[in-house]
Amino acid sequence: MIKIDEFFHLEEKSKKNVLLGNGFSISLNNSFVYSNLFENSPIYQNQYIRRIFESLNTTDFEDVIKSLEDAARIAQAHNQHDIQKQYLEESSDIRIGLINAVLNVHPRNHHYLNDDQIIMCSSFLERFSNIYTTNYDILPYWVNMRKYDLDGNYFFEDGFRWFNELFLSFNPDVGCNMFYLHGALHLFESLEGWTLKIRSQGGEVLENVLAQIGNESLPLYISEGTYAKKYRNINSSYYLRMCLDKLSLEEGVFLIYGSSLSDNDRHIYDAMFRSRASHVYICIRNKIEEDRISHSLYRYRASGKEIIFVDVSDFSPWSVGK
Repeated sequence: MIKIDEFFHLEEKSKKNVLLGNGFSISLNNSFVYSNLFENSPIYQNQYIRRIFESLNTTDFEDVIKSLEDAARIAQAHNQHDIQKQYLEESSDIRIGLINAVLNVHPRNHHYLNDDQIIMCSSFLERFSNIYTTNYDILPYWVNMRKYDLDGNYFFEDGFRWFNELFLSFNPDVGCNMFYLHGALHLFESLEGWTLKIRSQGGEVLENVLAQIGNESLPLYISEGTYAKKYRNINSSYYLRMCLDKLSLEEGVFLIYGSSLSDNDRHIYDAMFRSRASHVYICIRNKIEEDRISHSLYRYRASGKEIIFVDVSDFSPWSVGK
């Protein structure tokens, strides 16, 4: 096991790619933990759905979605079509509840981030050639905008260009090194299939997102209960499919920060371990995380990639020290 500084020293001359999970956002704001998301979701007020979470002893939305989808298949096998429909409707409600929960806990304005946090986070992320994230929040987007305000430089390019006064449109022909693997709050799809990004207008991105949701247009996001269903829906989006394909073709090394390598995101790790990257570094904070993730890695032991754990118990990408 090594420290994060050792990682950057060892791989100083390598092409470095980073995959950010929910732990990246939690390291800034604990509101992004699942238990808090659950309590701040509209579905928390639904006593029946709340009892489902309680009976499964979890606050993980995707675990509950998977359980309801499994139950719906069983109901279908028994020709209990009304019950099947109910379970599928509840699964859909929970998916929508998740994106609304992220909106509810998300800082309302980019001024939530102070200059020191902008400098620390951008200094961390700009050391990577490509940035991949499974998070829905717009924290990296804010950091990128604020860094430009501070020194006139962006640290990543997401490939979106002018579409109209409200949206930018993804253009595959321009440079891109920031990839939202599961979509994000500020990404939408047009009826024609264009992937669009809400424009930053004085930093009020979330207000524009809420306005779109008020017009019955949900953001582009992936939150199905199994990796197979996530993969299927990713394939229905040109942008998301492009992001996953890019991941599978990477070279150099990967650093995974803030991810538990759960089975419902297996499509992402399958792509990563199919890539031409030679090493995969996995950030952990304690022995419990190391043991849990080690168990998840069994299917990749034959990939030929060296897997190294990185101790980040005293590191945060948002501040000096822990």
